[in-house]
Amino acid sequence: MKKCLSIILALLMVLTFMPTFALTASAADAGYYLVGINYDYSIKSDYKLTADTSSEATQYVLRNVALANGNTFVIAYTADGTNIQDVYPPGMGYEYTVSADGNYDVYFRPNGDGGDDWYQNYIYVTAAASTHSFDYSTVSVAGNGTGGWMNGIAWDTGNAANQMTEASEDVWEITFENVSASSDTYQFKFCIDGGWTTNFGGTFAGSGVETDAVYNSQSNITFAVAEDNSTVKIQLDLTNYDNSTQQGAKFTVTINDAVPLPTSIDEGFEGGAVPDGWTSETSGSGSWTIEQNYYPNHQDSSVPAHSGNYLAYMGHTTAENFTYLVSPTLDLSGMDSATLNFWFINKGWSNDVDEIYARYRIDGGAWDT
Repeated sequence: MKKCLSIILALLMVLTFMPTFALTASAADAGYYLVGINYDYSIKSDYKLTADTSSEATQYVLRNVALANGNTFVIAYTADGTNIQDVYPPGMGYEYTVSADGNYDVYFRPNGDGGDDWYQNYIYVTAAASTHSFDYSTVSVAGNGTGGWMNGIAWDTGNAANQMTEASEDVWEITFENVSASSDTYQFKFCIDGGWTTNFGGTFAGSGVETDAVYNSQSNITFAVAEDNSTVKIQLDLTNYDNSTQQGAKFTVTINDAVPLPTSIDEGFEGGAVPDGWTSETSGSGSWTIEQNYYPNHQDSSVPAHSGNYLAYMGHTTAENFTYLVSPTLDLSGMDSATLNFWFINKGWSNDVDEIYARYRIDGGAWDT
């Protein structure tokens, strides 16, 4: 009787534990899993590897997993979340053995193309990055610099001219002016502490669109510019970056296409004020103003505008002074010649007659007559 009772109890124990194991395994999905810790080869959702988009190769990673000295494991593939179809490295007796307690990042390449630093070309294990913490000092950009883009500096990670400014905590910005139109693409990456060891790339999604910055990406950020003399502002936001998952960094590229320059100007100053885009440069106290009448020698009698109701007026009380009324920049690149027409009136002093000149300058150079 005692023998029969023992057999019955043993059967009851087996029947009790089998449903529990089945429920645990069915909670997982298809994919790659780390299995074999403490000789447990069941599929557990906490040990599922995810695609590592920072690598050009087909690669998966399980980050910040706690492993103990002497633990062994392999990577298993399941199509149904329960049953194991394949084990990596293939064959028997190729379990990876952990040499010290700690938290680790486990990388896996199902094609077995990891190279000499990888266990059996399939598995690479490294100490996990500290959770959340990301210690760094500077952020710069490096790209295919030409002209105004990257200050004309190509792929130099440490050049001070392309070091970004911390606009607010963990938000970095840099702006490039006079970037030329390009049918090809401009390219760049974010560089941490002046090198390639830690960098961020990604995929440009449009001007002003915030996009994921990919840690140590194999891909440069690329974009095009439609107009000459455009402004490109670049921002890297590390506010929500989690170094344990290497996720959460964001970047934005904002392209302000330059407004095409006018090819002609017809200005009568009828707005009653110096028009937008016009400036006044002076060496003395006088400056150009917009008036309804001209008062020669500050007398009561006045001279009306040539046409309309307003004119541009300038008067000096000190000799040898000059004042420029400067028009907006014109684009004359498609013209063989250009003509300037204007009307003026000047007080006829007896000994020292004021002089008026029409001058020009090209591309911001020196004034010429």
